[in-house]
Amino acid sequence: MKNIKSVIAQAKLENAKTLSLSDLDLDKIPGELFELENLEELNLSGNKLDNIPTEILHLTKLRYLNLYGNQFTEIPFCIYNLKFLDTLTLTANPIKRIDGEIGSLTSLRRLAIAQTEIDTIPAEIGKLNHLHTLNFGSPLGNGKILSLPKEIGNLTNLLVLYLAGNKLKILPHEICQLKKLFIFDLSGNSFEEFPQPVTLLSDLEVLDLGGNVLYGYNSIECLPKGIGLLEKLKNLNLNYNTLKSLPDELYELKNLETLSLRANKLQTISNKICQLQNLKHICVDQNELENLPSEIGNLKALRFLEARENKLTSLPLSLKDAGNLIELNIGINNLDLPPEIIKKVDEPQEIINFYFKTHLGKFFTLSEAKLIVIGQGGGRKNFTSTNVDMGYVLRK
Repeated sequence: MKNIKSVIAQAKLENAKTLSLSDLDLDKIPGELFELENLEELNLSGNKLDNIPTEILHLTKLRYLNLYGNQFTEIPFCIYNLKFLDTLTLTANPIKRIDGEIGSLTSLRRLAIAQTEIDTIPAEIGKLNHLHTLNFGSPLGNGKILSLPKEIGNLTNLLVLYLAGNKLKILPHEICQLKKLFIFDLSGNSFEEFPQPVTLLSDLEVLDLGGNVLYGYNSIECLPKGIGLLEKLKNLNLNYNTLKSLPDELYELKNLETLSLRANKLQTISNKICQLQNLKHICVDQNELENLPSEIGNLKALRFLEARENKLTSLPLSLKDAGNLIELNIGINNLDLPPEIIKKVDEPQEIINFYFKTHLGKFFTLSEAKLIVIGQGGGRKNFTSTNVDMGYVLRK
């Protein structure tokens, strides 16, 4: 404590605006701290605090308060009187409830109360209309929030909303009023259907409705046609759901850069995926695919292709043209490739070249064909390659 007091004394001497007393095993705050009248940022994370004395109200210039990883079971009441607080972090505390007084913190722009034991969000949250980042997520999947108040739709300046790892099954329709929202994390909840209000969030760039094998799943079986309305979407995560097919409207998302579909029940993917010319990363691991789209190599921006643990028996010839690919992961399939080649995931051209070098006896492209003879005996018919719309022909 003596060293801590000397740190505070030095901060007072310097009229410090910021002070960090993190990870010091503090179980109470030294009274001298509340004499730092110019303090704007205070970091008390990683201690053993379970209470904040009312003297904190002497810090009238305080804008940033970090109480991450302490032992608070409720939000100290005096915090609700810090009217000019801009950022409040209470993540990783055993907090069980939020009082309606949270609505008095009208200057807040960032609020993080993640990884707690809260099961209800009060309606007063809707009064925080300056918020641009709100985090009630639980990355370990042990969140207890069952529903959202309709008043959340009043947070019209919200840009980022984290609700991962809770118990949500539906969203209030009012969520569609969050027109500025561009990051929305709903992963690891209990959705059985795609939440329809999400399709009206026209500024959305990142949408996470996935799960993971350790902490929890959504179980969405199909995507609505309205998915095509999310024209600005760049990153879509639908891992660990139960999707059996993808609607054509998905392929209208021309700005999409990352598409994650791991651990679903997909059997096919349409060649319309080639409309996604900005796509850089696609993951279809752990599905039931027997083939990749025959024209997938025409995705010129594609850099990462993951298709492990499917039922692939062949690779499309178009992969020969996937010159920007820097990772190809196709392990645990039914491909006729030796393990030492398959494991070279960061050398995709070596995998592709080896595959087609050893399979040229079976396939050749029509662009290389000058004459194809169809029929028997005198019934021969000649076609140039431009007359026939096929990707390859089996050579006997």
